[in-house]
Amino acid sequence: MGVSDEKMRNELYFDTGLSVFGGSVGSHTIEVTANYQYTFPSEKLSSPFVTAGVGRISAGVNLGPSASVSAVSAVFGAGLGARTKLQNGHGAFRIEARVDHVSEGKDRGTQVVEPATLFGVKGGFDLWLD
Repeated sequence: MGVSDEKMRNELYFDTGLSVFGGSVGSHTIEVTANYQYTFPSEKLSSPFVTAGVGRISAGVNLGPSASVSAVSAVFGAGLGARTKLQNGHGAFRIEARVDHVSEGKDRGTQVVEPATLFGVKGGFDLWLD
């Protein structure tokens, strides 16, 4: 979910993610980040962009019938990418190379989230509503 200026160059958006793993030792992570994106002007359908954001990750692990741990960690990062507008002007396909840093998260002295620097490639689709 996001908002953009009229020329679609400056954008503020929220990015979210959810992972759930079941079994005898289940776990979950929920990520929410607020991001800014600048798309460089181009007369072509494809344009490069840069993006940066900050947010939180909530993680939890079920250790058995009566034991679980959970923690909240900060995350911040940046990326470079390209988007290609659809001919009808109602959206775009995008790909992005991104690096994010996640801070440590503990629950009563137990490390739930290890500090890490993550490198990734994201792909997706933007739907633009008028």
